[in-house]
Amino acid sequence: MSDVVVHIGLNKTGTSSLQDFLALNTDALRAEGICYPHAGREGAAHHGLSTWLGSPEADADPSASPVAQALLDEMQGMPRVWLSSEDFHAQGLRGARNLARLLQGHSVRIVLYLREHLAYLASWYQQNVQASALSCSFASFCHFTHKPLSEVADTWGQVFGHGQLTLRLYDRRSLVGGDVLLDFAAQVGLGGDLGRFVRKPYENNPSISGNLLFIKRLLNTLLPAADAAAMVGELMELSKLRPGFRGAMQVGPELAAHVARTYAADRRQLRQRWGLDWPVPPTELAGSPVPDVATLHGDWQRVQAAARKKGFALAQTMDWLRLGDLRALGGEAGEAPVSIPPIRPEAAADIASPPAPSPAPAAAAANADPIMVELLREHLDSAFYRAQLPAEAQGLDPVIHYLTRGAEQGLDPSPAFSTRAYLTWHADVREAGMNPFFHYLRHGREEGRQAWPAGTEPEAAPTPAPAPAPEPPAAPRLSAEDLAALLNDTALTGQVQAMAACARQPELLATAPLQAVQAEALPPQARWLALLGMHRSGTSLLAGMLQALGVWLGPVDELLGPQPDNPEGFFEHPALMGLDEALLEQAGSAWDDTAPDMARVTALAGDAVLQAQARLWLRGLWRSRPEGTVLTAFKDPRLCYTAGFWQACCPPLQGLIVLRHPLAVARSLRARGGYSSLRHGLALWAAHHRALAPWRGRADVPVILHSDLLAAPRATLAPVLAALGLQADESRWTQALAQVRPGRVHQNLATDAQAALPDEVAALWADWQAAAWRPAI
Repeated sequence: MSDVVVHIGLNKTGTSSLQDFLALNTDALRAEGICYPHAGREGAAHHGLSTWLGSPEADADPSASPVAQALLDEMQGMPRVWLSSEDFHAQGLRGARNLARLLQGHSVRIVLYLREHLAYLASWYQQNVQASALSCSFASFCHFTHKPLSEVADTWGQVFGHGQLTLRLYDRRSLVGGDVLLDFAAQVGLGGDLGRFVRKPYENNPSISGNLLFIKRLLNTLLPAADAAAMVGELMELSKLRPGFRGAMQVGPELAAHVARTYAADRRQLRQRWGLDWPVPPTELAGSPVPDVATLHGDWQRVQAAARKKGFALAQTMDWLRLGDLRALGGEAGEAPVSIPPIRPEAAADIASPPAPSPAPAAAAANADPIMVELLREHLDSAFYRAQLPAEAQGLDPVIHYLTRGAEQGLDPSPAFSTRAYLTWHADVREAGMNPFFHYLRHGREEGRQAWPAGTEPEAAPTPAPAPAPEPPAAPRLSAEDLAALLNDTALTGQVQAMAACARQPELLATAPLQAVQAEALPPQARWLALLGMHRSGTSLLAGMLQALGVWLGPVDELLGPQPDNPEGFFEHPALMGLDEALLEQAGSAWDDTAPDMARVTALAGDAVLQAQARLWLRGLWRSRPEGTVLTAFKDPRLCYTAGFWQACCPPLQGLIVLRHPLAVARSLRARGGYSSLRHGLALWAAHHRALAPWRGRADVPVILHSDLLAAPRATLAPVLAALGLQADESRWTQALAQVRPGRVHQNLATDAQAALPDEVAALWADWQAAAWRPAI
């Protein structure tokens, strides 16, 4: 039996330096009883073994293949064996299990280096622009690259055991001697002076930065992937031209804050589950601007001249482009116009026609982010959009036109979306200069932002009139807006919206408004129902059907309206969403936290300010109901985490839970929410349903299956309605059943498919299924 150490990455944590050291010293290490196997190696690292771990051959019988047998033979008789590839961690649960089967009988320890999220993403982005055809901005890369590091640790800890995973922070202040090699040696017990080994005298795998990185990003929009990847050596040589061409890149405070918020839950889990002393997220990254417009012209000429002198392929690609006048951006005017280099004969045959005198679609496409283009192609209605274009623009690509010109002109990308309305009502999007349709698709709908049909041009939001001054000696007449102003020190995002929901109680005749709100109890006859279910679980369908059956969810004009991905509407109050977001933020959590502290959330019911806001909103919702309505309901997927708070604020609160297969939810989250892995979606499903567990055993809280609601809607809801003390005539049932349409479901599982689920998720799913009220059909 051997003591095996498997170094699994991450990438961009000094892996190249470490692997080069191990490869250069393979024989010297073997003389000390340490085997760094040749089997499975590609260059200095075991990338070949990593690829094999994710193959059907490894799934079938890990020890039977030539790759595995060669490795086991080389390990034979060696007391210590080290394996290293940053690709190991990317193989996920499948690769980890196959490796465990291969190394069965040996003592295995996993070593994983992690890096602060912003620095990790920045270095990863620089490497990808340098070594591939990636051409998007760093902001887009951050938006579309979702990689919770705790998931990596959880996967390998699950397979090999929590105690067999060594987590280290790749930070000069945390590493032994500020050096990843010295740190690794300390972790694996390689003692003595490392001077007895050979080590490369130069930096491994340095990142390019500054205007050289920006130039490569521009060229990537034109280069085939293979050509873009072949320029790494040229870029390494060119990075010596200026210090600013290598090293870290500059990242501003706005994007740094976005990344910090995105990975807040990940940091908590790394601290809580693994005891990792994670650093405070940086407010920005120092480094070279990408681009540095002030020096871009000079750097362009410097790089182009050096590349030509050395005969680099990069010089030929740079000949395809010319920089224009950059003075409006703080740069230089550039050179006088010169003739365009002649087209290569072998390329002439590929050109169907000469470019138009006006800017051609291809030129505009070079300025459009490929990630934005890809997303908009899925949603922009080309025929509808072309109908808005003049005759001379009919031949242009509608997606490129909208991204480069159309949005600025106020054109609408689809019948369901008004460009002008979105920019009018969402000033932050307008002021940031973001494309409105892209912002809505990528962020806005997930944030619950309103969108309007094409052609809608709402007036700008009016400035609230100042509150009238009180007339002494009468008590102050404080409106909901005034109360919000008094409470602004809480910095709650949903505060103003919550107060606006109290317009039906415009005046609070008290000198101590907070105490007045607390003292006035909720109406004793009020009945409340919380619709509980995770995101993408069918809560909107359930809410729409209940509304048709006579349950009050609020005035239509106060509910979150239809969106392109949910044309029937969400039946959610923005005020409630804001309050729930604020609750989770105060509890150090968020809706996508897979390990929320439920006790902290529920304890916030003792916060006088939060309780006042909740009561004001509940009272306003109750007073808005039509005469004769006996049950008022509210819905927000965040209620899975915040229901305990609302139960404390509203003791007679009932619940109704809708349950959907965890894999269908995870797939829907990945398709609609931008999550990169089913694993993260499954972890969220488990967290939400653990949080709802106290509600599952209550007799007054029915649990229904989303699949039953689709297959037998009336048989599923009839007993629920009876339990809630409601009756509905045939006309109401007709309206409710009309909402059940197959087209509303985008991520269904075959009825006979029993997809493999992680053990914890499978157990939770079985428990919840057992609690469901199944229809008698």
